[in-house]
Amino acid sequence: ARVRDAFDQAKREARRDAAMAIDAHELSEISREEMLNRLSAAADRAAVVTEVRKSHELPAWATDPTTRGFAQKLIDVLDTADVPADTTTLHAPLAAPLSLSFSAISSYLHCPRCYLTENIYRIVQDDKIHAVVGTAVHEGLEKFYAAWRNADANARPTPDYQELRTLVRSCFFAHWPQTREIDESRLEQLDAMLDVFWHQMHSESLHIEELEKTIVLPYECDGVEHKLKAKIDRVDSSPSGGRRVIDYKTGYPSKKLTEPDKADLQLGIYAMALRHSLGDPGPGSVCEYWCLQDGSRGIIGFDDLNMKKIHERIDKAIQGMLAGDWSRGSACKGPDAPCTIWDLPSTGFSAPDRAESGDFRPFSPLD
Repeated sequence: ARVRDAFDQAKREARRDAAMAIDAHELSEISREEMLNRLSAAADRAAVVTEVRKSHELPAWATDPTTRGFAQKLIDVLDTADVPADTTTLHAPLAAPLSLSFSAISSYLHCPRCYLTENIYRIVQDDKIHAVVGTAVHEGLEKFYAAWRNADANARPTPDYQELRTLVRSCFFAHWPQTREIDESRLEQLDAMLDVFWHQMHSESLHIEELEKTIVLPYECDGVEHKLKAKIDRVDSSPSGGRRVIDYKTGYPSKKLTEPDKADLQLGIYAMALRHSLGDPGPGSVCEYWCLQDGSRGIIGFDDLNMKKIHERIDKAIQGMLAGDWSRGSACKGPDAPCTIWDLPSTGFSAPDRAESGDFRPFSPLD
């Protein structure tokens, strides 16, 4: 990424300044004390480059004005060097009506520029190898419960754990790139999740209504009707007469999943979609995140969801896309984020006087 080039340059120049200080002392151009001062300043700058790159924050130990100013300029590269005055120069505003999904809306709200990079320009920076486990689990569970539901309806023995494991592993091998050696640690991760799922989450008394259900519903924003698509992993009927919407999660069971917020965007869209498809989902209907790493579940009732806030978040994404707002998200700090392809390197990081000279200027990738 181009930001990486700017940081590499800053570190090279810090090392160069250290070498120049040593050379100047050997030539008797500066005193030993001056050499040590310059070496210390260069070491601080090199350390600042590393820490700012990792944390996107001013190091707490950088207390002197020169070092803090240098660190701030590096942060400015991450925050603003890639932001042109008019972000529509990156891409024209999208045309209404839009066809959206939870993942598209969530991606845009996190970072409009990452959304532009991956969803509009279709630039993907990795091969998505990390997604194979999740894909295998979702596809395998769909096939397993389709067979389970069919067997149950026809009074035949339902498939067991071994059949579940065979189905999910088959999906894993189907999605694993043929050019890569199988990563045994990922298979172990897969088996561990299936063991948790079978012993802590599977039930023989469940009543499945839908598997991988896709629902397309109209969504109005500012007088324009758009399309909103939801794909729900599973819908069960519950003893209360309502429905249970289940979304499988194979990642880390964070508090966001185990204690869903009332304005949870994904579950809110699922609730909207189910109401559109079925009308009243029934008393006691809930949405649940099933975390397969540890068997925990995050549950929230349909009636507890703050639909007003959820609509506001959806509207914000739609309005931004239609306005051509492709700014970088404030929470998007990772050095490998898709939006970093728009970054350009800058100069002026070597010596303190140059770092503070004001000749550093951010560039647009289209300059």
